[in-house]
Amino acid sequence: GVPLWPVCCLRGVPVVTTETRYALLVEDELLVAMVAMDALDELGFRVLEASSAALALELAQAHQGAIAFAMVDLGLPDRPGEDLVCELRGLYPTLPIIIASGKGAGAVDGGVRSLANVAFVTKPYDFENLRVTIERVSSGASATSAGSARPRSNRPPSTSSSGSCARAGSTRSRCRSTRVSARLSSG
Repeated sequence: GVPLWPVCCLRGVPVVTTETRYALLVEDELLVAMVAMDALDELGFRVLEASSAALALELAQAHQGAIAFAMVDLGLPDRPGEDLVCELRGLYPTLPIIIASGKGAGAVDGGVRSLANVAFVTKPYDFENLRVTIERVSSGASATSAGSARPRSNRPPSTSSSGSCARAGSTRSRCRSTRVSARLSSG
């Protein structure tokens, strides 16, 4: 539909010019994204939807200071969700992030799991669990409120900007190799 708030564009990405609570939803499966969008809408958030890490980063940069939290799927088409978490954290050091997966919390790299203001939810989503998780990560934000987290700079994010993310990268490649070999041997 037609937006009811002032909008301008940055490289084709809509930029909202009024204060609003946004949830950045990064999910490549349409039906799962629809369920999450309905839940987030019911919780009072406007949803910025991205089906890839690249689009999520564009939206995060275009909506500086308006994103209350990000909800990131682990299995994205263009890069692992853990990498996106680190890139978002490079842009917004205090941004609360919820990692979503149907595989359980053990599927998330330990370095990423140990980051501040990061939580995990399992799919399929349970509305009450999602609500509680959003409240928990949002209240765990630093003195800067989650909705007004500011980016570090305008330069592209680097996964090495956080020690935990940098460590996560080295262990993640080993874990990914193990998962690939396990899938090959079981299928």
